[in-house]
Amino acid sequence: MGWRQTLRIATWALVAASTTASAGDLTVYVYPSAKEINWTSPKKTLMSAGLSGVEGALAHLITPEQIKSMMGHVIVHYRCTDEDGVAQESWSGLTGQNDAGETRNDLLRDQIGFSVLFKMYADGSLDAPDVARNLVARNPGRREDGRRAEPLFARFPISSAQECSRISHFQQSFRSRSAKDLLYGFVREAYETYHEWIAGGKSPAIQLAGGCTSYGAGFLKMLGVHSADLERFWRRDVLISERWLGDGRRHKVPLAHVLGPDGESWQSEGYGDRLLSFYDPERMWDFLDGVRTCAAQLQGDKGVVGENCTPELMQWTRVHRDAVNTNASSVVKGNFSRRIPAPSNPKGGYSPPRIVHEVRDVVRHGIDFLR
Repeated sequence: MGWRQTLRIATWALVAASTTASAGDLTVYVYPSAKEINWTSPKKTLMSAGLSGVEGALAHLITPEQIKSMMGHVIVHYRCTDEDGVAQESWSGLTGQNDAGETRNDLLRDQIGFSVLFKMYADGSLDAPDVARNLVARNPGRREDGRRAEPLFARFPISSAQECSRISHFQQSFRSRSAKDLLYGFVREAYETYHEWIAGGKSPAIQLAGGCTSYGAGFLKMLGVHSADLERFWRRDVLISERWLGDGRRHKVPLAHVLGPDGESWQSEGYGDRLLSFYDPERMWDFLDGVRTCAAQLQGDKGVVGENCTPELMQWTRVHRDAVNTNASSVVKGNFSRRIPAPSNPKGGYSPPRIVHEVRDVVRHGIDFLR
């Protein structure tokens, strides 16, 4: 074998190794709403969402280091090495609605009702890395069935430098957008709008869009690991009568009507329907919790209970039990602040409490998907 052929084979081997060796991991953290939202009717949806929002606000008011969300949230973290040999790491989550006044006007002044769920708001942004990390570390979850329903995660291996480059470009494309060029809402999805932008020659006239959950699912689609099963378990579909979808002009939906007797059903005679379909943080969390519970039961731990281990999820867990590690853990570093009471003032004057800042590790639990 000549030296040129040897060099070609060696070069091919290095390239093959660089594309097949594990290049890192991607973790999707999911935390549920402050209180579970009941989607069975307009009335129950409105009331439970309102209670969840109040619960989140009170939790933060009483204990500032606690962070809760009305709808729940999804945060993405990845670390890997890209095709240029550069180490990449990112914490991010797609958020919006920084101006609550617009939503308030939509509901109270313009009375568009549940059309707010179909509206895309021009105030999207990515959480800053430190903020995103703290949203995971400092969220205490909620009490559910006598236990703490804490944030959970799904972690996937990044198998190549090419995959690392793809997801990094996906994240950086959203990070670079200003609020007016990044739409936030339920009905447009991050992965699809990203590819529309790519197909359109990356024209600045093409807006990126999505919500926190479609942004998280977009990373899995970029890696090629999103499956029909995840689509089925994570997505929520709600068929909504056009009676509840105001236009702010001729057709208005007062909240009093939603809270009245007719608000007990999404459907209304004489009206057409519109499908709301989105990745729901609650369903994503229920899936992760259910799989972990089902796996524990399959391993003979009869003390583990949880309504999220449905027959359907038990079947999924039986089939995929060798492809997932349901006892995975992750350490998230969070910044916390505590108020320390001031020592008594011998002169009887007021002494303000002392604020102590600390950084500590928080262990989160979830599932490792193996490839």
